Amino acid sequence: MAENRYEDAHPGGSFYDTVGHWAAAAIGKAKAAGVVNGYGNGTFRPEQTLTRAEAVMMLNKLSGRDPLSVSEAKWSDVPAQHWAFKNILEASVDHVHGPVSGRGK
Repeated sequence: MAENRYEDAHPGGSFYDTVGHWAAAAIGKAKAAGVVNGYGNGTFRPEQTLTRAEAVMMLNKLSGRDPLSVSEAKWSDVPAQHWAFKNILEASVDHVHGPVSGRGK
């Protein structure tokens, strides 16, 4: 299985490689909120380029979206075996949003 930023890495506390990093506080808050979990070896790799799959995972988590239960590929570059396959498909479907309660009319 491919290593990814969203596997449970270092329960509680910070990631090993974010201590002293300029974004350590924000990364810690994102971890505490369940938006990121880091790699399986306890790292976050803050200087590594964010992939499309990693961005989709974070956006889905922030939006409260669960992975789709599908098996048919929609994108030629995302095979069904890809670790974020179902989350990428979830982010690919249209979502209709109504007004936020308590805001405006």
